[in-house]
Amino acid sequence: MNSYIESTKDGKEYVAVLNASKCKTFSGFRQEMVAAFSLPENAATNTNDISGYIFSNWLGYKEIKIILNNSGSLKKDIKQFNEIMSLLNSWKSYWEAQCIQNKLNIEIS
Repeated sequence: MNSYIESTKDGKEYVAVLNASKCKTFSGFRQEMVAAFSLPENAATNTNDISGYIFSNWLGYKEIKIILNNSGSLKKDIKQFNEIMSLLNSWKSYWEAQCIQNKLNIEIS
């Protein structure tokens, strides 16, 4: 499965689906984020560039959902899983503090 994007029927939420089995390294996680959000390829080298694109007017959505599919093997690497979740949770705190309408939902499947 490849990472992909979709928007909800009402077009208010941006949904990024990542193939978590490719996130076993932080580099793999960054590459999956770039693919899922259709970011410029050069953003994959820097986590700050990724968040800069996602949480800006460039994306244009206030509500964002990140779904980590096929996460079984990632969950087994507790250190890597916790590092990714820590980053996602810090992004969530930042994004939701910017504006009351901003929402970031993270789902693990």
